[in-house]
Amino acid sequence: MISVVKAVLFGVVATAVFLIVGEGSRGMVSTTVHYLAADFDARAPGVIEHSAKVFVHARYSGHYQYRVRYSYEVAGKRYLSNRVNYSLPNKNPDAIVARYPVGAEVVVYYDSRRPQLSALEPSKLDRELWWFWAIMLAVLIGATALTIDTSRGLH
Repeated sequence: MISVVKAVLFGVVATAVFLIVGEGSRGMVSTTVHYLAADFDARAPGVIEHSAKVFVHARYSGHYQYRVRYSYEVAGKRYLSNRVNYSLPNKNPDAIVARYPVGAEVVVYYDSRRPQLSALEPSKLDRELWWFWAIMLAVLIGATALTIDTSRGLH
């Protein structure tokens, strides 16, 4: 019984670490949740308020990302968002910053039931995010298989 508990605990810990690292380093979990939750059935005019390419330091290296913030109004309420699309912010930062300069007027796509969910380019989920979830699923399946294998050996 102790081995089964250890195997399950290993799966839970491995999953938690993977989710924390994925969210902390690249925002993979929140990006996916936003993608799944939003239904871009409405549009509103918006204005780019901030647009920059920034260097993000990591432990041993770093990478450039875009940082874009825009405002838009729905039913008299002003919203701010930074969601450009569903790729990671280190994908083509130069092109994104050039496409969305400060002061530019843009079309904001938003969810009419939850107007705080918006994007400038409502697109498909980035391939790198699909790989993240595929690996996450493999970790869960592996932990489950380990648990089943361990529990069979105890009988």
